Amino acid sequence: MCGTEHDGLATVFRSDAPESWVAATNEEQSAGLLGTNGCTLPGSTGVRSFIRGHVVLPVRDQEIPEFIWSIWVEIAKGDMIRFIEYQQDERRTELPPYDGHLDSRLAAYSPPALGLRVAIVNREPGVVPLLLLDRNQDHALVREQAEGITLHRVWELNER
Repeated sequence: MCGTEHDGLATVFRSDAPESWVAATNEEQSAGLLGTNGCTLPGSTGVRSFIRGHVVLPVRDQEIPEFIWSIWVEIAKGDMIRFIEYQQDERRTELPPYDGHLDSRLAAYSPPALGLRVAIVNREPGVVPLLLLDRNQDHALVREQAEGITLHRVWELNER
């Protein structure tokens, strides 16, 4: 995802921008804003909002506890406003989850994971939200989050 080779086994893969940002024109990107954990992008139906979150896959072999996709999700404008408002508030963990859709291309999955429904759960200030995939979707990523993956699968993901 980052294009850099690393030594050892990576347990976190990070996407630098939402797929919608990557697909946007230079003009749209100039009118938008891309930060480390948040993004806005103008569109034909208004401004679109994105935040970074973590899809955590438990690793069953216990060599490592988890594998993380640090990726982007699109959220409603009102949820983005609330997310920003509570960004440094300790009470943010008490807020109900936001609804969203994945907006990162994960080459390890076919069909693509783009558009999968998620519940976005706030964690303490300074930590990106947890992304819980809707289990009523038939997709390998959904199954991997629910059932966990093996260390062998982590190596496979690293090879891609």
